[in-house]
Amino acid sequence: VESAGKVFCSGFNAFDPGPMPLDGSAEASVDIGRQAMNAVTAMRALTIARVHGRARGGGVVLALACDLQVVAADAVLSMPEAHLAMPIPWATLPRLVRQIGPMRTKDLVLSAREFSGEQAGQWGLATTVVPEDQLDAAIDDLASAVVTTPQLVVDQVLAEVDRLAEALAATDDDAGAGDIERMLAAAVDPGCQAA
Repeated sequence: VESAGKVFCSGFNAFDPGPMPLDGSAEASVDIGRQAMNAVTAMRALTIARVHGRARGGGVVLALACDLQVVAADAVLSMPEAHLAMPIPWATLPRLVRQIGPMRTKDLVLSAREFSGEQAGQWGLATTVVPEDQLDAAIDDLASAVVTTPQLVVDQVLAEVDRLAEALAATDDDAGAGDIERMLAAAVDPGCQAA
């Protein structure tokens, strides 16, 4: 999963959320991102995120939804939603807690501070960290190593790791209900409205 532009993914555009889901409900609108990220995670093919430039909010979640992440050392990542009065939808919190633990999740989400690709690697948000000009070679090396594994084993390992991760911190429909609840509460909260 890669971008042809200067950034990997700038995330959800709060000012232009796109078309309303077919059923027209606010709940469906909030939950569509979680469903999209779960669809990436559920792909049968092994997915590798190629992160360069910036990855903000939903862009970080997109990278986490992939099986493996190769990140440029000078990439700049952040989770700005809390400072934008958004209580972190798309089952992001379970994904972050699984990858980096509760304390680091609280820090990144509540501070909304930027962090480098190098830091992402140190914290467990990246499989591999390399200079940007070496991203393609690193992905080729990683894919070449994986492709020698029999497909049955790849499928079984991906399925079992995803099952175990889901048991640790769910991103399923129950998590979506929590996301919806938090987002709807934020929509009527005076502090969130002011932010």
